[in-house]
Formats: sequence, C-alpha cells, structure tokens
Amino acid sequence: MTSFDLPAVQEEEESASAVILAEPEPEPESAQPPYGPTDPKCRKKKKSEATNDKLEQAMETFKWQTNFILESLVTSNWTLFISALMILQWHIRFFFHFHSWVYKLNRFCGGPPRRIWRRLGLDIWIVQFYYDPDMPTFLEDFVKKKKFVAVLLVIVIDNLVVFYVMKWLAGVIGNVSGSGEVPMSRRESHKKHAYEDDPTCNDDEDVSTGDDEDESELNGTAENMYMDLTLPFNKVVAIFVIQLLLFFLYVEHLNLDKDTHNVCKVQYAFWILALLVKLCQSEQQLGKPFNPLYWDKVDELAKVTEGTKGENVGLATHNIFYVFKISYKNEWKMRRVMDFIINSGCRYVIMYTFPILLCVEEPLDFVKDCTAVFFMTQMDDIEGGDSREMLEMMSRLKFNVLWGKVAANKYDLSSVEQEHRKEGPRLTSQEVVYISKDENKGKFQQQADYKDCNGKCLWDHLLSLTPEPAPKTPGP
Repeated sequence: MTSFDLPAVQEEEESASAVILAEPEPEPESAQPPYGPTDPKCRKKKKSEATNDKLEQAMETFKWQTNFILESLVTSNWTLFISALMILQWHIRFFFHFHSWVYKLNRFCGGPPRRIWRRLGLDIWIVQFYYDPDMPTFLEDFVKKKKFVAVLLVIVIDNLVVFYVMKWLAGVIGNVSGSGEVPMSRRESHKKHAYEDDPTCNDDEDVSTGDDEDESELNGTAENMYMDLTLPFNKVVAIFVIQLLLFFLYVEHLNLDKDTHNVCKVQYAFWILALLVKLCQSEQQLGKPFNPLYWDKVDELAKVTEGTKGENVGLATHNIFYVFKISYKNEWKMRRVMDFIINSGCRYVIMYTFPILLCVEEPLDFVKDCTAVFFMTQMDDIEGGDSREMLEMMSRLKFNVLWGKVAANKYDLSSVEQEHRKEGPRLTSQEVVYISKDENKGKFQQQADYKDCNGKCLWDHLLSLTPEPAPKTPGP
C-alpha cells in the first residue's frame, strides 16, 4: 500500500489556485473610447497588432492618414451644424417654393431641392452619433448610452416630424397668402411653381418630392408582392415574416457587434465609399419604396357607393390560411401595413445604417456586404414583365369570387347565376374594355378555360354581365 502525503497535496492545490487567482482579470471594454481612431492610443494598438509585411504596413499607414484627414472633417461640431442646415434647407425649399425668395434661392442653387443633400446631412449626424468622441453636451449623455435608438429617433424626426410639420405650416401660410394648397406631386411642384420657363431643366432628373413615397407615378401597376392583390395572401405573409426576421437579425448584429461600437475600428474612407454607394445606387438596390398613392387608389376602389355596389369586390369574402374568412377590403389594409413596415420603415433604417456596418469591416467583407444587405428589401420586388395592372387584378379577383361560389355549389353555375347577376361583383366597363384588347386577351386565358359541371364557361358568364360600351363616334 502506498501512502499519500495529504499535506503536500493540499499545499500544491493551494499554490495552483493562488496562481489562478493571481491572473489579472480582463478589463471591461468601454462602449465608446474617449478618443478617435487617429489617437496615439489607437495608433499604438494597431502597430502592436501589425505584421512585418511591407504591403500591409503601407495599407495601415494609408488608412491612418485618411482617417486623420477625414476624422477632423466629419466629426467636428461645425460639420454637425452644417449637416443640420443641409436637412433643414431641403424642407424649406421644397414646401415654401411659392414664396418669391425661395423661388430665387432655388434658381440660384440651379434647380429644385434634391434628396442627396438631405440624406448626406442625416448620414453625417448618424456617423457622429457613433464615432464622435466630443459631441455637444446636449446630445452626448443620451447618444453615448443608446446609439442605435438615437439613430432611429433622428430618422423618425426628419422623415415624419419635421416633414409633416413643414407640410402643415406651408399649407397654412399658403392659404393665408392666397397661394392655395401646396402641391405634393413632383411634376406639379416642378413645372407649375418654379421651372416652367426653364428649357434646360430635365423633368426626369432626381428631384425631390418630399419623401420616397411619391417617387412612383400612380399608374395602378403592382411593383411588389404586397401590391399584387391577386397573389395568395398566405405567400405574402410568408415573405413578410422572412423579411422582418432578417431585418431583426440585422438590427441585433448592429446593436451587439463590438466593432461598430469601437472607434478604433472605423475607417472613414470605407464610410465615404459606402456613402457613395448608397447615394448613387440605394434607390435601385433597395427595391421600390412604399407608394401611398397606389394604396389610396385601392382604398377608393374598396369604397362602396350606390352606383358601384354591384361592381365592388372589396366586400367579397374569401378564406386565408384555409380557415379564416376575411373580406378583400380588410386584406388590402393588412397588405398596406406590411408594405409600409418593410418598404418604408425597414428600408429607411437599412439605408441610413449600412454605412456604419461597412466602415468597420475588412476589404473583402466590405465588397460582399455592400450589396448583400439590400437583399432584405428586394425579396418582395416584382420584375417588370411579371407586374400586373390594376384593371387586370380587379378582373381576376372578381373571377375568383365567382369561382368560389360555383365551387361551393358542386361546380354548378346555374345554382348561383341569378344571385351573381343581382349581387355581383360584376366587371366594370373599363375592365371589359381592358380585357377585350388583343394584347390583353392572353392574360386571361387560364380563366377562359374554366367550365362548370355542365360545360358552361365561367369567364363568358362574367363578361356577359357588363355590356361593352359602344365606341365613341367622331364628331362632325
């Protein structure tokens, strides 16, 4: 039997634990170091991490020099003040264009107010929220603790509070001065009030309309899956959930990523490059923005009047998720809300925050993420050849209602024919004209092939309820 020396073992264990306890604990990382990326502390830290590779050392020197030049320019209090003026001047020039002095100011600036300067001013505010070590006192206490919340707050203030306050104020002043209502349409404001006498002005230029919502002309064409009223609601909800979850993951990374909160990691040259990508390509890469004019038109179609009661499909009901019965009118309201959340709220947050995400990344990650981030708001877009016009969608929905009634009565059209003639929904004369055009007949071939159990064509029955209007005879 071997005997163990228990005191010796206990002494060794105590010495080992003493060594472990003697190891210094890591210092907690501060959310925002009290210095910028060109501070000697950051410079010394990067030098200690650098290798002996000459090219890498040259790149690090170049990054430090560009940071040295851009940091003092981007994060100064004067730049913050000028960026606030860049945002405010857009609102004044757009909404108060009926005043003579604003008219002269727009002429002096070479054209109508452009979104690029307003967005650039907002981007400068956001980058200062994240990386300015010496912010003004009235902003510093709140911004340092809740950077992302401050970013969301400034986006909401610019796009909602300031925008609609200026819109209301301009309307009041315009009515008091006898100028009438302030036009919100780009071409109305552009042509009628300022530049109708300027032959050099290009009407298709990227002039401002107030917000992205008014950029699309109201042509009644669906630009995304939410606007395509014939697309199954189940699929629309699935796309919405996917986009929303991806956006939440993006926000979580932006909040928890230590690099985006570490001022030593920021590369202002990368931020400038990301800003150029955003200003030049964000409108195309982020997909179509939310268009309230389209949804206002849908709301008008859903309104029931005495003359259109039999032609209105908004009150017709159908099943969603195979169980729940809902009217088309209420479904369209839910589609509008989902469209607004993704293509207005999420779109704006991504537009203004992805330069912050990219300015702390490595070069290859920068290239990969430069366009990958935009995928979240592109998922619901519809290619030009697959988009449907309003008249086509309304005609298809009315056929779907008829088909649902026939299917519920053992596919016998005669059992619901009289009821459908009386209550509808019937096609409008505009829809009949649209369907009868040669270039549109192929769009409804699938509907024309459906027949009931007795061989009656449902599409012919739907067309027979609305006589085609007689062609207009030319005058003498």
